[in-house]
Amino acid sequence: MSKMKNYLAEIEQDFECLYSNSMAWDKETWAEQASQDRFIITEEAWKFSYIYWFENYPALMAAKSILREMEEEYDVQWDLWAGEWVLLSTYQSNTWKR
Repeated sequence: MSKMKNYLAEIEQDFECLYSNSMAWDKETWAEQASQDRFIITEEAWKFSYIYWFENYPALMAAKSILREMEEEYDVQWDLWAGEWVLLSTYQSNTWKR
């Protein structure tokens, strides 16, 4: 494996260890909860495919750094119902690739 492939595999694994839960993100599934002020989102938020929950802000910050490194788009939100930070993202984690 090349050094770059090894590096990408390592940061993907790091990302997996940072979030506490993830789900597919789409308007059909989440629009009602968003309209009940669970999240404060704009129409642009529906371009993302996944939502990841983080138990604390340092984990969120580390995840944001990883996504920037991989040039993935994301949006930070607060999940009022769960009481956790979330990232809406285009990134498909290893869990979703399986």
